[in-house]
Amino acid sequence: MSIQTKKMSEWFAANGQVMENWVAANGQAITKASAASMKTYMEQNLRSLQDGVYIGKAQKETWGTYMRCEPWQTTEIGITKADADAVVIQHGSLRIGIALTEPSAMKWGSVQNDNSVGYQTSNDWSLLDGKTRTVAVMASSYYKNDDPVTYAVAYCYKYSKSHTGDPGGDVSIPAKSWYLAATGELEIIRSHFETVNLALQRIKNAGKQQADLLQRASYWSSVEYSGGNAWYLNFDNGLHGSHGKVDRSNRVRPVTAF
Repeated sequence: MSIQTKKMSEWFAANGQVMENWVAANGQAITKASAASMKTYMEQNLRSLQDGVYIGKAQKETWGTYMRCEPWQTTEIGITKADADAVVIQHGSLRIGIALTEPSAMKWGSVQNDNSVGYQTSNDWSLLDGKTRTVAVMASSYYKNDDPVTYAVAYCYKYSKSHTGDPGGDVSIPAKSWYLAATGELEIIRSHFETVNLALQRIKNAGKQQADLLQRASYWSSVEYSGGNAWYLNFDNGLHGSHGKVDRSNRVRPVTAF
């Protein structure tokens, strides 16, 4: 069975009606929108839904490397080839690059007692110093030998992301550039949860590289509540609390300054 098409004006003529009269009588409009004009319109009006979220990469040119970010709805980064390095949130002057993937739930660190503070304890939920805290924890005597396969802070500290195909050659955002987010950084990520996942889903649907959606679950922060506990944020209900560094496991997502 085949489907035949014809111009609307031809249909009206064949059925003894004038198209303009029918439209006026029925109070409806017929658009002459083309695919190209609709694409332009959608791209312009989707900007309000961008929500400060981009897809980003370390772009290597023959003259050097820079961090390139483009709107998640329209960019070709990570869509036509496997060159996306992060989903990026622009929050004021702060740019947080969120890793495209995450491991299974992990313990925070290998030591849990009253004295095992890797950096500083805090109850502040506006902290944006995850990089400083991660570096300090990994330099401490308690956690410096932690296995990145097992422990969250070590995993983020040792995480790296690379891609090929840039004009200047292969490029990497290396280990020690990534870190476990502080409390305020987690709050920013949660506030953009849906849009970040839309960007990740677009990369995933393109099929060029792996992308894991954020989960509605508890994520570790790098901020310590005490020697034995660290803060977490639940991305589902916004609950924040502290869990034992060793006896509890939470989700982990590396981030980097972009």
